[in-house]
Amino acid sequence: RSAAEVAADEARPGAAARSLRRRGRALRLRSGVACVGILRYLAEHASSLSLAGVVRMVETHDLVLALVPLLENPPWVRRRQSPPPRTGDASAAPAGGASHAAAPGAASWEKLIDNRWTAVAAPDLLKLSQPEAQAWL
Repeated sequence: RSAAEVAADEARPGAAARSLRRRGRALRLRSGVACVGILRYLAEHASSLSLAGVVRMVETHDLVLALVPLLENPPWVRRRQSPPPRTGDASAAPAGGASHAAAPGAASWEKLIDNRWTAVAAPDLLKLSQPEAQAWL
């Protein structure tokens, strides 16, 4: 976004609170993805851990079962609605009549790849990203 767009957004009432909430959500997501990586590392090296450590992971905290909600409803995949075109907006109609973007109001899929949300085509949703692979391993 341009500096003018950012300045216009900050001038709106409540913009600072919304920005803090958005950044908080992003920080929690990144922290969660890092935790999944740490859990995978611990599971991969469980043979090096003491018996008490492995028992604590499996019996006390049941880390295997804790990963099930992440596999059923992954936070690193999201579906976004494209905003409807604004009336009188020249950018709403693509030049030349062709557009590679999603149709207005249509949904698009995004995946968290390298800590950035990246648009993904529907057939590519089955390809595993790093956080998904770590949760499955």
